[in-house]
Amino acid sequence: MRQRKIGRYGVVWLLIALWVALTSGAWFQAQQTMQTILTVKELGSKVDEVRNIFQFELPYRAQHIDQVSLKLQLVSAVRLQLESQSDGPSKNPDLTQLFYNTDRFLEEARVFIASDSTLMDLSDQLYKSRESNANSAQLKSMYYRLGALVFESMFSESATSADTYRQLDSLFTESQTLPKHEQSIFLRRLAQTSNVLAAHAQGGHLANKLLTPELPNQLASISAELEKKLVAYLGFVILLSGSVIALITWFFLNERTKAMRPASDNRPASDSKDSTINAGENCLPHEPQYLGKEKEKEKEKEKTELSPVTAFERSTIVNSSPVLDIEKMLDSMSGDEDAIRTLLEVFIKEHKDDAEKFRVQLKSEKQSAQRIVHSLKGVSGSLGAMPLYGIARDIEYVLKSGEQVSEDLINQLSHTLEQSITFAQQVLNNENC
Repeated sequence: MRQRKIGRYGVVWLLIALWVALTSGAWFQAQQTMQTILTVKELGSKVDEVRNIFQFELPYRAQHIDQVSLKLQLVSAVRLQLESQSDGPSKNPDLTQLFYNTDRFLEEARVFIASDSTLMDLSDQLYKSRESNANSAQLKSMYYRLGALVFESMFSESATSADTYRQLDSLFTESQTLPKHEQSIFLRRLAQTSNVLAAHAQGGHLANKLLTPELPNQLASISAELEKKLVAYLGFVILLSGSVIALITWFFLNERTKAMRPASDNRPASDSKDSTINAGENCLPHEPQYLGKEKEKEKEKEKTELSPVTAFERSTIVNSSPVLDIEKMLDSMSGDEDAIRTLLEVFIKEHKDDAEKFRVQLKSEKQSAQRIVHSLKGVSGSLGAMPLYGIARDIEYVLKSGEQVSEDLINQLSHTLEQSITFAQQVLNNENC
């Protein structure tokens, strides 16, 4: 009889162990799925922020180029975070197509923003060329017409490519009557304008592609699929737990009923009554009241403990260096410290070697060097790293002017970039302390 009882208890413990193993696995999968859902929704939110800016016309976009570049970096960071989560042991749906579409969105968005930035730079260069005192009256007049053509392409929806290129051909024909030195300068500006306007037209086509709902719809579909999996995991945990609890309750009630039957059958009525009373008295738990009060005091003590100052607040107080303007970043990101932390990590990872890359590319491929310093200028402006922004802007201007970049400027770029990277690492290290 005793061996049978021990065997029944062994089955119960085996059932509990199996329940713990299955619910732990299902709960782990549910947590991983929930985290993936949050990341997918965050990616969709960042993509929508970028797409909303693309719906505005060029004047508005030109004023927010740095902000768009910052948001694109956040999209890239969230995409990398989602990829790292999908590589884990969780059984999430295949996200390969989503990663491909996101990478294509980022690439096309960067090209579109670059076309806007190039067009604005061209407008500034035409203004400076037009205001030169060395220009003849005819050259100034042609510069005015060329600037008006660029202005019309930027802000007029009625301008067509055919009209634009007819006016460019007219200016080209008229430039043949200029003196040789003025003709050479004007033809370079004319060729530059033609290339920039062609890139701007391509950018308009990219804008239409970026505003298509393909990527947002895919994100919504994946989010809905993940939510169904989450409901399935949670339903499995609840159903399994309820079943196991019901079985265990039935088992112990059955055992208690069997244990009470022999006592009532083999003893006299008076003894049975007394034993029942004594058993009832022994079954009543009397926990000392002071134990409950001590536990309540401990909980109140935990609630009243002061929370520590956040890492970004410490970095703002301790570091007053203008290398990186943390307060400006906090204001622009509405106090989102996680987003700022992600931007600093991306900045360190992707741009710490830019000075050396620029030095190498400058010797062999000046266009690649110009892209490196243009990207560094945009990132530093977004982060509030104004010393680094100023050096990158000066070098880019020298390259666009066709002049030679001095070794002193390159050394300044390397030194200022190193200071900015070191400061960003200090901010992240302060957070981990």
